Amino acid sequence: MTENDGNKQERKILVLEDEGPLRDVITELLDYRGYTVLSVSDGLEGLEVLRSLNEDKPGVIATDVLMTTMHGDAFLKNVIDTYFSEGYHPAVLVMSGTPDIEQTKSALRLAHEMNLTALLATGMPLDLVDSTFTTPTFQLLKKPFLLTDLTERVDKLYNLSQANYKQIG
Repeated sequence: MTENDGNKQERKILVLEDEGPLRDVITELLDYRGYTVLSVSDGLEGLEVLRSLNEDKPGVIATDVLMTTMHGDAFLKNVIDTYFSEGYHPAVLVMSGTPDIEQTKSALRLAHEMNLTALLATGMPLDLVDSTFTTPTFQLLKKPFLLTDLTERVDKLYNLSQANYKQIG
């Protein structure tokens, strides 16, 4: 796990990505944009990070779909089951390069059912994404995308998660 310097405004994001070079690029980019980035390689590590943070959890979770130890949908289900009743409702960025459409839909369905703000970054054809996911709380970022597009969307997700937190809290 990497946690960057805590001197900046606390805009936290948890990044789960099992491909090291991609995780490093995302982490560096978001760090440059002023986020405190917590980065891990799978869902189990992500749950450990959330447990260790107590009240100071990240406003955005960016998760890959297929990872080695725990996939993104199982991770999100754990987050919802464990923390949702405590008022923790992060925005979710689901990153999918997998041809396993059902795994991707499973992660999105969880976010949708809990009315979490979600962004899907994928190369899958748009017609394969269920129309039920095209709501104001769901956005699509088509791969390949520019890194500036990704960071702008993460900024929007973070702001939406903060607005939702203030309404709930």
